[in-house]
Amino acid sequence: MENEPVTGINENDIVIHKMKAVRTNLMEQLRDIEVKIEEIKSNIRQYLKENKQQMAKPLLRKKNLLENTHKKQSLALQNIETLLLSVEEAKHNGIILDAYKSGSKALQNIFDTSNLNNDTVTDIVADVNETHKEIGDILADTNLNVSDSYDDNDLERELAQITGENVETETKIDNTIANELVTGINENYIVIQDESCTNELNGTIARY
Repeated sequence: MENEPVTGINENDIVIHKMKAVRTNLMEQLRDIEVKIEEIKSNIRQYLKENKQQMAKPLLRKKNLLENTHKKQSLALQNIETLLLSVEEAKHNGIILDAYKSGSKALQNIFDTSNLNNDTVTDIVADVNETHKEIGDILADTNLNVSDSYDDNDLERELAQITGENVETETKIDNTIANELVTGINENYIVIQDESCTNELNGTIARY
């Protein structure tokens, strides 16, 4: 009984389960990266506001690396979505799709396995976490290769651009404040003029 094949579960079912698990993992990683990028951008703006470019530069480099990772994981997510659609279509057509061999050892085991039992299903499903780690390691290795592409000149140009945006925003704020001050001064001047005219009229009336 223990070695009796599992009924109702075939190879495509395991492939789809694995694809969905990897897709969920990638989506969570993308959300985390987006939050980190926004936090770093906020810190960069603060450093630039305090005229601390040297402290902003390492953060800018980190932001660029995270953005590069985000692009790669977004592409990986698109590939997973495409493969998932293909596997689901293959399931309905009764075809076993031989794909994703290079991306996951666990997926390769699925295609090579002909007799699925309880132990086999458990091992394959548990191997999802290992696949997640493999994807992370591959992306991490790739990031190491591109880190040198962000030289000081690139960072300086981007910092200057951010600084320009901050200056433009602050200039608009300053102009608004200045306009409000001028308006207030003009209003006060009008009030003073009105009071002067009133006093002068009262003096004239008193004399007569």
